[in-house]
Amino acid sequence: MYRYGAGTMDSANVTFNVVGIVTGANANDFKLFTRANGSSATWTLAKNNANAFSLLGQTVTMGLDSTLFNNQFMIGAINNPLPVQLISFTGNAKNDNANLYWSTASEINNNGFAIERSFDGRNFTEIGFVNGAVNSNQLTNYNFVDANVFLVNKAVFYRLKQVDLNGEFEYSKTISIVNGKDILPQVIVYPNPITDHLYVAIESFENANTQLNITDITGKIIKDVTIHLNAGYNKFAIENLNELTNGIYMVNIVSNGTVIYNNKFVKVK
Repeated sequence: MYRYGAGTMDSANVTFNVVGIVTGANANDFKLFTRANGSSATWTLAKNNANAFSLLGQTVTMGLDSTLFNNQFMIGAINNPLPVQLISFTGNAKNDNANLYWSTASEINNNGFAIERSFDGRNFTEIGFVNGAVNSNQLTNYNFVDANVFLVNKAVFYRLKQVDLNGEFEYSKTISIVNGKDILPQVIVYPNPITDHLYVAIESFENANTQLNITDITGKIIKDVTIHLNAGYNKFAIENLNELTNGIYMVNIVSNGTVIYNNKFVKVK
């Protein structure tokens, strides 16, 4: 941070964009770290507690006094700077290959990224490793090609395992890549017949809002539920169905305007 002009300034408020602030966070969770401008030395703690933060805007505001001007800054949590700020992770299918792309806004002690693959959204296997920049305060782009993965598969799940130099690690979100537009999520609804709860398991290829409704044999809607699916394996329960009278009912599940499940179940005592 620099001061320009002939005037003087004893303090300033600086607002940082920090992607990943979660519900339940408070100002005491954030720390300000600093080091000399242009330096690659170790970050040192400069200030505890943020002046303000916004969960909606994903921002943190810190108050600085003049002794901190002309320095580099890093927002951290607890007592350490955020090691790696992953700002994007995407992929696409081309021919029989899956192409993965990700970017970081900053890195501290980043050994690199293990690329993990799954065909069911639950069980992952490491298929490669990309070295990190170790320390960086600028945008860094990465890519990885999973060659020929679509020769025998139409949908694949991926996640990144970011590994620090000391062996600590953190997982990214899971993404899915589908080679072809005719692939529907896999759905299992059980048990059948039921007495109270109905369980639904869905392997989704993307994040999506899904509508589930239960109707009687006349088509009357008995229960209507909106469910948010994450890419990968999802499981949830439809409860309190003991209130239904014994008989035959239909379960209908619609995702992105497409019916992905439609079948009967029987309600018994």
